[in-house]
Amino acid sequence: MESKHNHLEWDPPEDIGGSSLQNYLIYRGTRSDDLKFLYFQAPSQTFKDDGSVEPGRMYYYAVTARNKVGESPFSEVVSSIMRYAPTQPLNLSAISGMGFVNVSWIAPVDNGGSDILRYELYRSEGTDGEYSLLVSLSNISLYFNDTSVNNGVPYNYKIRGNNSFFDSVFSNVVSGYPATVPDGPSDLEVVSGDNYLDVRWDVPAFDGGYPVTSYMIEKVHFDNGTFIEKFQTSSLSVNDTNVTNGVRYGYRVRAINQIGSSPFTDWVEGKPIGVPSIPIGGNVRSGDGYVQLNWQMPESDGGSPVIGFRVYRNGTLMRDLELSILSYNDTTVENGKVYEYIITSFNEKGESPRIVILYGHPKGSTIIIEKHPPGVPGNLRYQLNQGKIVLNWDEPEYKGTSEIIGYLVYMKVGDHGEFDLVGRVKVRSFVDTNGTVPGIYYYRVSAFSSDGEGNRTDPVRVEIKDEEASKPTPIWFYLVPAVVLICLVILIAVVLVVKRRGAEQKVLAPQGHIAEE
Repeated sequence: MESKHNHLEWDPPEDIGGSSLQNYLIYRGTRSDDLKFLYFQAPSQTFKDDGSVEPGRMYYYAVTARNKVGESPFSEVVSSIMRYAPTQPLNLSAISGMGFVNVSWIAPVDNGGSDILRYELYRSEGTDGEYSLLVSLSNISLYFNDTSVNNGVPYNYKIRGNNSFFDSVFSNVVSGYPATVPDGPSDLEVVSGDNYLDVRWDVPAFDGGYPVTSYMIEKVHFDNGTFIEKFQTSSLSVNDTNVTNGVRYGYRVRAINQIGSSPFTDWVEGKPIGVPSIPIGGNVRSGDGYVQLNWQMPESDGGSPVIGFRVYRNGTLMRDLELSILSYNDTTVENGKVYEYIITSFNEKGESPRIVILYGHPKGSTIIIEKHPPGVPGNLRYQLNQGKIVLNWDEPEYKGTSEIIGYLVYMKVGDHGEFDLVGRVKVRSFVDTNGTVPGIYYYRVSAFSSDGEGNRTDPVRVEIKDEEASKPTPIWFYLVPAVVLICLVILIAVVLVVKRRGAEQKVLAPQGHIAEE
């Protein structure tokens, strides 16, 4: 910044009056006809900086020379206004939006002795870009809306003022980050399962300039478009278990960042499919060299049409039968032997459980024995005990055709994947020491007997948070009992020693008395 003063210069007088100069006298006033003495200056110096001036005010100056005889007349009267570089514009700030960065500032505190003529706004693109002049604005402009920007690209701004004589230094630097809503998620798909639909998608091709924070999913009945529900997640998939096998559902998804929401994707349909239930009404009739099996259609097709039936004898597949065939006559049997049969139904998803067993006894009296596993355990529940997951449940209402032997416990981690067997117990309680780290766990329980395993319970969801996870046993838990035990042993030893010494003293005292006699 320029020094704040008026600079004066003059030439020596052509005639010094026959006597050497003693000094120069400098006069100043705010009017040309009213000048007052201001400074002495040595005769060897013909210049002077006047630093006692106010910026922007007109001053008038004249100079005289003096020797031993006296003072000369005034020189020519000159005028000057002090001007210098203005101070920097203040409080530069930027507000970003969709396709714009709005930059604003406050005028300089000091205009340098002359009105601000213009502002020059500079911009750089990217984090390390070079600055270039973006726009030159009049002195009445204190903001600029920059629309020549690209969403998702950072920009830096700085500004300076000019009073037609000098440029100020640059202001502070501010950053702008124009952004928009993200594109829609890509590759939406629905994967079918037994009583669930796995809805999956990929991140948008463009996030709008800000990270995608969550996704909104809408769900409808696909056949009639009836809205069912919507839910939000930060992951790239949702495992929807609020479905019924065989019903078609539609899903669409949109991405969300801090600017707003993307358009929805197109609808994608999915239909949960499970295996069919077992054929009902199975019976057997035996005769001379044959066993005749009969059954009826299963109650549930699992969400996909039943394709046919399978007949097993003594664990070996005998025949696949078409859907229209509800009987099977086994003529490859020997009279006097007992045969074990199982009939299942199957669809595109798979085969029904093999739980109903029929016995055939050719040539003898008809033997019909149906074996059924236990029903579903009731009221599956959990509690957390020192970070461990403790499961409890009630006995099934239906015990099956044989006594219940025990229970099987299944678990899966998170919302995806399959259930794995993690425990086999005889009581109606199970402590899972595996699920002791933070996370989400699902459990199902089934009962089993000599007639097979029954159906599993609905899943129960357990969430272990950081503060609930099991912690290692502190060392004092072991040290305190150990220290107490050691002290107790020492105390007992001291007592025994004291008692022993007392006994020895009682024996030695009479002997000493005899020695004195």
